Amino acid sequence: MMKFKDSFLIRLFNAISIAGAILTPASFASLALYDTEISEAHGGGAGALPYAAVLTAPAVFDGTNIELFDFGAISGDATFEFILSGDPVAGGNNGYIGRA
Repeated sequence: MMKFKDSFLIRLFNAISIAGAILTPASFASLALYDTEISEAHGGGAGALPYAAVLTAPAVFDGTNIELFDFGAISGDATFEFILSGDPVAGGNNGYIGRA
């Protein structure tokens, strides 16, 4: 049986490679960090990137109603954030918008 002279280095490289694959930057992401970044950029609506529009109260959809929303004056590229909750199992494909 041959012994590799650099077996320690090979094991170290493999350990670092595995740890690097496990601890990718995405593993440090969270909704709280995302919301903090968004809040800081917008400064509560008065920052460098102010909000064009904000819905301040939750909208509840039951499949029979609509909610009007003014997206503001937007031209060019824009980003929209929608936070949805629902039951896609009970509601099927439309479980997040209240249509069964």
